[in-house]
Amino acid sequence: MVSTNHYITPPGTPPLHLKSNQVKPTNVQYLRNMQFIQNAMGDFADVRDEIVRANHFLDWTDSEKTFNILKAACLSSIATIFILRYIPFNYVMLALGVGLFLGNSAFMKGLCVSVLPVAEKFFYDQKIYFMKMIKDIHPTSKVSESITKTHRSSPKASVVVVKLFQNERWWAGKCIHI
Repeated sequence: MVSTNHYITPPGTPPLHLKSNQVKPTNVQYLRNMQFIQNAMGDFADVRDEIVRANHFLDWTDSEKTFNILKAACLSSIATIFILRYIPFNYVMLALGVGLFLGNSAFMKGLCVSVLPVAEKFFYDQKIYFMKMIKDIHPTSKVSESITKTHRSSPKASVVVVKLFQNERWWAGKCIHI
């Protein structure tokens, strides 16, 4: 016996493809929501890629490294207990939330992209300066040997800014293998 279900529309109801409250792809809010969904999918894929990349730290293939991570987690939890006795938890959460919000803003991302090469060069120059100063004070130290082996004059950085939409990111070489 074969049963069939028939859906009968009430009289006066327009066909499904002609409903007036249907969202059209040209709607600005629809396009904004679609962009948000695509950006969220991209962020999720990035987080998954990072988790897969960092998985070797937690799968005990290198037991010493994983044990050091476990020790650091235990010590940091003990330190957190002592810190929370003196700093209220809501202030900690407020600072973390504001930090995440500011860190994810376009201004902070642009600042990091533009400042990091300059900061790297500055700190590299400071390292060379202090190594030379130590060499002048102690000419027989190991620092004088490492300063002569240093062949890098300064870090070279190039910044490439690329905007990709979700449907284009797979062509950029970030394919996920599930």
